[in-house]
Amino acid sequence: EQDEMYPKITRNDKTGIMRVTIPRARDKTADIVISPEFGNVVSWTREDTMPEFNAVWVVSGDYSEGRLYVYMEDEESIKKYGRIENVVSRSDITVYEAPEEEEADEAETTDDSEEETPRLSYDDVMSILEQEARTQLKEHGRKRSYTIEAAETNGLKFMDDWQVGDRVTCVIDGEKF
Repeated sequence: EQDEMYPKITRNDKTGIMRVTIPRARDKTADIVISPEFGNVVSWTREDTMPEFNAVWVVSGDYSEGRLYVYMEDEESIKKYGRIENVVSRSDITVYEAPEEEEADEAETTDDSEEETPRLSYDDVMSILEQEARTQLKEHGRKRSYTIEAAETNGLKFMDDWQVGDRVTCVIDGEKF
């Protein structure tokens, strides 16, 4: 069973192709908690990486009333690093509201060669822009990483209770990850 935690490498002697099989991580987050409060941490370091940006404007394409904007920010990051803004264009997203007589003309058209323009409401566009802003902040915002040296205790033994690749819970300075 212990061999299951390590990648398995096999080689085809005829072709020279090597195959690496990596075992699936086990979820031990409910059972294994590594934290200085439990005496099972020898040392740890935390590294915060400065964000590419921590405030973002996401802008839609043009429509009859102009462009729509969504602004989001990471307040904690701004306090630590200062405001770093970015603008993301989603010119592919517009509100489409056809006038009534135009809708009637379209209903009579049977030309299948024209691609239909997606009809997005104001709320649809705002929802898409908000999701894009959240995604951008997550991908380009500050990153935090930890290096932890865990200690074995009577209730927590490496190889017996958890292994390389297992997902476990760590709690450092009240932050759970």
